[in-house]
Amino acid sequence: MENVAISTFKGLLQINRGALRITVRNSSRVNVQKPRPPHYNRAKIEHLTRPKYFERGERDAWFIPSVSQCIKEKEEELKRSRKEEDNPYERLLAKDLRNWFLNSKLIAFFHCNPIRFDDRFEAEVKLRKEGMYLKKFGRHTVNMALEGTPYISVMPLFITHTEMVFCSEPKVSELLKVAGKLRQHVLLAAVVEEDRLMSVSQLRALSDVKDLTTARARLVGVLNTAQSQLVSGLTYHQTSIAEGLRQYAEKPPDSAESSETQSS
Repeated sequence: MENVAISTFKGLLQINRGALRITVRNSSRVNVQKPRPPHYNRAKIEHLTRPKYFERGERDAWFIPSVSQCIKEKEEELKRSRKEEDNPYERLLAKDLRNWFLNSKLIAFFHCNPIRFDDRFEAEVKLRKEGMYLKKFGRHTVNMALEGTPYISVMPLFITHTEMVFCSEPKVSELLKVAGKLRQHVLLAAVVEEDRLMSVSQLRALSDVKDLTTARARLVGVLNTAQSQLVSGLTYHQTSIAEGLRQYAEKPPDSAESSETQSS
């Protein structure tokens, strides 16, 4: 009997382990027309993820604002109402920076990432070996220095952390070589010989030329070659006729008579 009881108990345990669970829907029907409101957190997510379908002419009213328009109105009012203080030291810095701009033949602009002092010192040493000087000023100081100069167009580069490199000679190839070795400085653009603002690709093309004087000499040579070919093509027939007449006029009379007798 004990063995039978144990076997039946084991059988019950096996039956309980293999029991099936069936989900049965509630007898009350779901109200589709007036559903139950969802949970508060779920309602917030559904409201945020609900798509917005614009009607004709409504898209302009729902545009995504730019970064400059995300500033709070109070901050804008404070900036407008705040008077700029006259700082003598800042004026001295602006005057010094203005002299750097006017007396340099190569001005490069670098974006500076978060950098340690050791890495910055290493970058200054690499640039100083090539005769270049790394400078950093505030946006207001740069604006004060460049106001009224042709370099005022570079002000959009100073929205973020931008540093400048000045050189008295247009060493474009050396600048690109050093810029490739810098860790946290990214070359944005450069001004060469007060000509124009050049991108990195334009600087590489200029470095292949090696010198502006050489490039100009090549251009003048190409133009002179085309001009000389055009002149020679236009005067070819006149020159050939004049040369034939000159040779005929320089022939001695004896040679002319001998040639006539031979022909007879």
